[in-house]
Amino acid sequence: MRRLFFTLSIVSILCSFVEAKTLDAIAVIVNGRPITTSEIAKVARMAHISEKEAIELLIQDRLQQIAMKDIVVTDDMVDAEIAKIAKHYRMDIPSLRKALEKEGTSWHTYRDSIRTSLKQKLFFRDHIAKRIPQPSEVELRSYYENHLDEFVLPARFRVVTYRFSSQKEADKFVSGATRKTPKGKKQTLQTASLNPAMLDLLLRTPEGKLTEPINSGSGYVVYKVLAKEGKRRLSFEEAKEAVAGRWQVKHREEAVKNYFKRMKADADIRYLRK
Repeated sequence: MRRLFFTLSIVSILCSFVEAKTLDAIAVIVNGRPITTSEIAKVARMAHISEKEAIELLIQDRLQQIAMKDIVVTDDMVDAEIAKIAKHYRMDIPSLRKALEKEGTSWHTYRDSIRTSLKQKLFFRDHIAKRIPQPSEVELRSYYENHLDEFVLPARFRVVTYRFSSQKEADKFVSGATRKTPKGKKQTLQTASLNPAMLDLLLRTPEGKLTEPINSGSGYVVYKVLAKEGKRRLSFEEAKEAVAGRWQVKHREEAVKNYFKRMKADADIRYLRK
């Protein structure tokens, strides 16, 4: 689901860069919404796809616009989502804006992408989520057995453990704001002994990088992941929560595709140019 919506969001962004001064010919009309030849060429060139594939993406984009036209996302909702993203990356909003503009993304374009993302989430919640049934135990076991490679984890993690008395100290260390590196302790952590939250943290931290600070109860801990070694396949019971998550993702994507497939079949699509 996220991949499909992500692709359509990229299409919208690409289309926003088509110069208004260009004299376009209308190639396709989707329920009264035009798709121009310059849009098709632009998407095909920037996404490295054929013009036929670009037309299909643009049709999906127009169908999505139609489906979400009555969903309202306020500026306050956009601001709150941006604040949440900035907090996740341990940045303030001005720093996030500066980083985006340095990469060539204008603040206006970024806010529009956040607004579209929020519309997609609301649309999915209100129109598609209720169509997805809860999986049975049999379905989950079947998914697990047919995707065993998805549930193989490192057997152990070699890390350096750094301890701090306050979150402020830990945050400064992780952000690189302090020049002095505290003394750390090298450890090997066995996957089987880790709780789910700790395991998830180490799995999503690349080798050579630092984790976010963790409240240990008596202070804060930061791990530097040196290496992820060996292989360990999770049993069905150990992986059950992850299996359910993967099953849901797969069926969400199918539900979104089927929704727009039905919408396309009922749409008034006119091809004016080939």
